[in-house]
Amino acid sequence: MTRYFISANIWLLTALTLFVGRTFERDSPTRYSVFHGGQWFSPETYSLMILSVLAVSAFFFVLTWKTRSKP
Repeated sequence: MTRYFISANIWLLTALTLFVGRTFERDSPTRYSVFHGGQWFSPETYSLMILSVLAVSAFFFVLTWKTRSKP
């Protein structure tokens, strides 16, 4: 249970970092990057990336709930 909880929190922290780190790079076509570094992403791709990371985090939180010890 603990390993799933830790994994879920790491994925959640990654999603929050992506959300906070979204920086506007270019207009027409609109492009975003993470903290002005690396690759540029379209708004759809960037949002899908954040949603994918949140889905993985939710999956690990569900695993945490399913594998908890019951008294």
